[in-house]
Amino acid sequence: MSSSPLSQYLQHLKQWAESYQSRIPLQDKFPPRLNPEDGTLVATLISPQISYYFTTKVFIKRQPHRDELGLDINGDPLLIPYIADRLRIEAAALQIGREANAVDSQ
Repeated sequence: MSSSPLSQYLQHLKQWAESYQSRIPLQDKFPPRLNPEDGTLVATLISPQISYYFTTKVFIKRQPHRDELGLDINGDPLLIPYIADRLRIEAAALQIGREANAVDSQ
């Protein structure tokens, strides 16, 4: 199976993710289930607030599960405010961008 070389953009993302993970290595307890049509996984970046997954065809951004976040100094479950809202707004913005830039095939 021959693989095509990665674009300059994907190469940069891969280097960025590897650099980040080498400095702040975090375990990925809930990786996404990728389908074959999603392409090959190129890079994974796990941060305390957001996880990023880059494939040759798909970009996935997910927030951590509550049990991944741990507890705050008072022993309560740690919450990152507005993270779900941010992800919804970003998804809506991407949808608007996709619709605005759609190429009519007729």
